[in-house]
Amino acid sequence: VIVVHNPLGIVSLGALDSLRWRAEFAQTALRMIQAQPLFGVGVGQYWNLSNRFGSGELLATYPNSHAHNMFLWQGAELGLIGLGVFLWLLLAAFFRIGTQLRAHRAESWVLGIFFGLVAFIATWLGWQVLYPQVAYTFWILLGVAVAHATVETGDEGVGRRVPLPRIAGIVALVVAISWSIPIRASREIATVNPNGITYNFYNWEVGSTGARFRWI
Repeated sequence: VIVVHNPLGIVSLGALDSLRWRAEFAQTALRMIQAQPLFGVGVGQYWNLSNRFGSGELLATYPNSHAHNMFLWQGAELGLIGLGVFLWLLLAAFFRIGTQLRAHRAESWVLGIFFGLVAFIATWLGWQVLYPQVAYTFWILLGVAVAHATVETGDEGVGRRVPLPRIAGIVALVVAISWSIPIRASREIATVNPNGITYNFYNWEVGSTGARFRWI
C-alpha cells in the first residue's frame, strides 16, 4: 500500500488557489511574529488575533484563520524563543534516535516509528496539530523512540556532570522569561477594555415585542 500525503494541496484541481491561500496564511503568521518577535502573541491566541494581521483579501474569505503551518504557528504564539526551544527539542530527539540507528541494527518497529514521525512532521508544513488525540500520539511515540535509543546506546546520563555553560544558559533563560511575565501581563491588561466583557451569557436576542434580552 502506497500512501502519498499532499499537505499543500499541490496535486489537486485547485492547486493554485490552495498555494495562494497558504501564502496568505503564512504572511499573517509572519506579521504576528514581527509584532511580538520574542514571546509571541500568547498561547491559544492565534485564532482570536488573526483578524488583526490578515490581509483584506484573506479577511474577506476567512475572518479568522489558522496558520496552516506548525512552525509558523509556534513562532506566532510562542515567539522566536518558544520556536527555538520547540525546534531544539525535536532536533535533540531525532539526533538521539539517529545515533542509535547508526550504531545498532534497528528493529523493524523502531524504523516504523522513526519514519512515521518523519512523515508526521512533514504534514506540519500544511497544517498544525490542533487535536489532542493526534498530539498525544505523536509525543508518546517520540518519547518511546527516544527512551529506546537512550537505553540501546547506554547514554542514560547517570553520573554525568552537566556542563556549566549549559546550566548557566538554562538559568538565564528561565530568569529572563520569569522577569518578562509581569511586564507583558501589565502591557496586555492596559489594552483591555472591560466594558462589554461578560461571562456565562448568550448573545443578544430580540423578543417578539422588540425588547433585547440575553439568556444566562
